[in-house]
Amino acid sequence: MRTLLNSIALEPNRWTKDKIPRFDLADELLPRIAKAGFTRIEVWQHHVSEKSLDEVRAVAARGKDLGLNFPVVGAYPNFHLEGELAERARRYNHELLERAKLLGARWIKCFLGRVKASEITPEQLERTTKHAGEWVAAGQALGFRFSAELHGGTMFDPFECGEAYLAEHPEWEMRYCFQPYDMTDTGASLALIERLGARIVHAHFQGRNAQGFCRLAEADIDYDRVVKALAQANPEFLPSIEFVKHGFVKEGEPFDFDAALSDALADAEFIEARL
Repeated sequence: MRTLLNSIALEPNRWTKDKIPRFDLADELLPRIAKAGFTRIEVWQHHVSEKSLDEVRAVAARGKDLGLNFPVVGAYPNFHLEGELAERARRYNHELLERAKLLGARWIKCFLGRVKASEITPEQLERTTKHAGEWVAAGQALGFRFSAELHGGTMFDPFECGEAYLAEHPEWEMRYCFQPYDMTDTGASLALIERLGARIVHAHFQGRNAQGFCRLAEADIDYDRVVKALAQANPEFLPSIEFVKHGFVKEGEPFDFDAALSDALADAEFIEARL
């Protein structure tokens, strides 16, 4: 199957402060994902970032045994920090590259910083450029390519600032991970896809309507048109299911893997039928 399943979709602790995974990637998630029919996974950084190198090797081996591969690792780096906080972030970010290499990933999907472009100070921008540049260069030396996620709270908030910023740094060769800014506006999504064209190498999918998270077929956005537009813009783009209808539970409640994976498979089949 071409469509990736993002491991964050099956992680209830995704938005907690510490982001300590409730489920182990190798032992609990990979067997279920493979059984559901997926073959490609986008790995949420926290599913591997705290593991030892040997543990990450075990994840890679488990994936291989199950017929799974890991084309993308998703990262959320802080680039604007200074002093000891910056050094800690630098070590963390570079260690994540090591782990992604062990998984056999080709792409690093990243937040381009963690400060809105509309609010970033000149000093923060200078540090962001320095630290991001060093990280990207280190990743390129390991054979990675990078895609920046279109997301609020980053240099793509607003989008035009992020686009201009990347134009100032062609040496990064950074491409785009598309996702809608407005989960109700099909026209705005189609216009952005047309603007970016083949620079979109990756896309996140999550269905939403007035009731909350839903399957793509039930979403307010016309994903039929969006998927087809993405495929026309770049026939080789990587579609990835980020969130699913039954992927959210309250703390302490049991997670319904069957329901969540049924949603994911339905969304994947929706996407595959339009590629």
